[in-house]
Amino acid sequence: MSCMTIMNSPMLSMGLLFMGEGSEIPLHDHPGMLVTSKVLAGELFTFSRMDLMEIEDDPLEAFTAEAVFREEATFTEGDIFNLTPLNGNVHCFRATRPTIILDLLTPNYEQDERDCNYYRLLSKSAGSLTNGAKVNLQYLLSPEQMTMNVVKYTGTPLRFS
Repeated sequence: MSCMTIMNSPMLSMGLLFMGEGSEIPLHDHPGMLVTSKVLAGELFTFSRMDLMEIEDDPLEAFTAEAVFREEATFTEGDIFNLTPLNGNVHCFRATRPTIILDLLTPNYEQDERDCNYYRLLSKSAGSLTNGAKVNLQYLLSPEQMTMNVVKYTGTPLRFS
């Protein structure tokens, strides 16, 4: 997997994510952020989109969190999906074929020196993940077996006032 930042301003980050077939991004969030993504090419299967029931100031102190499972979905070329601070923000996905995603994030990560958090699913409600099921998550310091290569953007600089 590779990522490329196209533009960074104090309130907005725009980038591309390149995923090979079968590559996965583990369960994670974008704390306090709105993320809009468009699949430019390929196909993406989101196998977990969850709403945190409670947002912690410092999740590493709590070690666990409770969330509500929302959906599984497949997104193909041209599809757009949104994550808000409270809706679908905990998520993971897998490319079912080579995929390129355009991501817009606001505010950008550098604004408040925030990092995304990674999680592991601890339990399921009633033994299956159905819409509305409550699940328990464990915070992880870093994902296992994920490598992200950074590609430098060499195109025309974009600026927003």
